[in-house]
Amino acid sequence: MAIDDKHDSYTKYSEQWKLSRSVYEGQDEIKDEGSTYLPVIGNMDDDQYEAYKDRGLFYNASYRTIEGMVGLSVKNEADISYPDSMEAFIENVDRKGSHIRDYVEETIREELTVGHGGSLIDYPPAPTNLTIAQAEELNL
Repeated sequence: MAIDDKHDSYTKYSEQWKLSRSVYEGQDEIKDEGSTYLPVIGNMDDDQYEAYKDRGLFYNASYRTIEGMVGLSVKNEADISYPDSMEAFIENVDRKGSHIRDYVEETIREELTVGHGGSLIDYPPAPTNLTIAQAEELNL
């Protein structure tokens, strides 16, 4: 399978996921998508369509519901036990500066938004008898 091949599930659900994400983002995103979500009615010209679109309202109950559920999910601080050697990982779980709490929130949000999610763990193979210093030296 080539790196740019799409799985059948992706092809089947990608439009649904796009809609779900647009709904989560709210009114501006829905309006920005134009006729994808707000079809032109009858023989509207561009000015009439823009006026129609500008008058439309989109109450974003999905955003409020998802954010409320994420908040409830992480309301109580999790009691996580880990060795001191994992502190750097906990503080920067995605190597973009995200604390593990932020990563958990984003994972829950994605699952609630599109009903699907995953994490790719890609780590280079390494010898098993390394000290912490040697692992850090090898950027592992």
